[in-house]
Amino acid sequence: MQEKLFNRYFILIWFSMLCLMLIQNLMCSGIPLFFASRGFSTSFAGLLGLPFALFGILARTTGGYLMDRFGRRVIMILGPLLMGIASLLFLLLPFAPLMLLFRGLHGAGFSIGQAGSSTATIDVTPQEKSSLGVGIFWVSTALAIAVAGWLIEILGSGGTYDRIFYFSFAFGVLGAILAFLCRYEEGRPPVVREPQEVNPLHGLRKFLYPAAARPAVIEFFVMLGVSCCNIFIFTYAVLQGYANPSFFMVVAALSMTVSNLASGRLLRALGHRTLLSIAMVLSGALIALIALVPCQATFYLGGIGFGMAQGFSFPILTLLAVDNVPQNHRGTANSTMLMAGDLGVGLGTLLWGISIQFCGFHVSIALSGLAVILSGVLSLLFYCRCKP
Repeated sequence: MQEKLFNRYFILIWFSMLCLMLIQNLMCSGIPLFFASRGFSTSFAGLLGLPFALFGILARTTGGYLMDRFGRRVIMILGPLLMGIASLLFLLLPFAPLMLLFRGLHGAGFSIGQAGSSTATIDVTPQEKSSLGVGIFWVSTALAIAVAGWLIEILGSGGTYDRIFYFSFAFGVLGAILAFLCRYEEGRPPVVREPQEVNPLHGLRKFLYPAAARPAVIEFFVMLGVSCCNIFIFTYAVLQGYANPSFFMVVAALSMTVSNLASGRLLRALGHRTLLSIAMVLSGALIALIALVPCQATFYLGGIGFGMAQGFSFPILTLLAVDNVPQNHRGTANSTMLMAGDLGVGLGTLLWGISIQFCGFHVSIALSGLAVILSGVLSLLFYCRCKP
């Protein structure tokens, strides 16, 4: 454990995570635009969510266990590197079966990279500053959303989106290098593993930590809802003729940053149950407003909801997932929660792609807001009468 919050390992992990999230957001928003330029349908873009989720779930379960057994660093290196290579191959070999495979590799790389970085952050953050440290860590996601939206607009200005994939590859290499330099586990005393009879984790319980089940279910519905905007919001904005659609991501990033940084103080004041329920209900309502009252103003208000949903849920659910969990099981517990988010993104991408194809954008976006609202209701039910 480090004594200072902003130690060199925290900074390396933060920037490695930024690279990972830049790839994730460039691919999520860029792939549908790339497909539209080449005549693919939104339903096929949605179909890509299925291998993303399946590979992601497999990577989460095995990655969390491997982190706890062999350390975080290798997992953190593989995450961005795998995403970057898959992005380049996606462009160079644009054949439908191969694109399904490459999108699956995106899911695997994102899953292990995110889990490794977020778990390592908890390791290197002083315990008394854990809420603040986790909140600042997730600011990297907010910044990536803003920068990715800006990059997509610039890189796609010539009518082709090829450069998005080259940039994603470069970010993958950079993220892997930063993770390679993060050697905080070297020279540390080995983690004392609990006796088998005291901590009997057998079979699937080695890969899915039961105590993280409630945060995992909440995370599933949050990511099920936000996946619609994450994947299809730029395509929707273009069809609506909105000016400066990338500003949606800037608004979302600002909202997410404020939420990340405020989460620690609000947690102490309100407790996780009250804060999660209020934040998710309000976020879902703002997202639904994009469809219920379609105009430029509500489009940007939806960006606030999109950012707020992730800005509060990520740090709070991360802390809940590893609450009172031994260090040698933190990776598994955190991966269990994040795996549920992968499933939400994968199923959401598939469902929203099909829904948009047959029911239109407005119905799909309204339903995605409802999913986020449901996560807030579940927070009330799961943590009834619990103390912060």
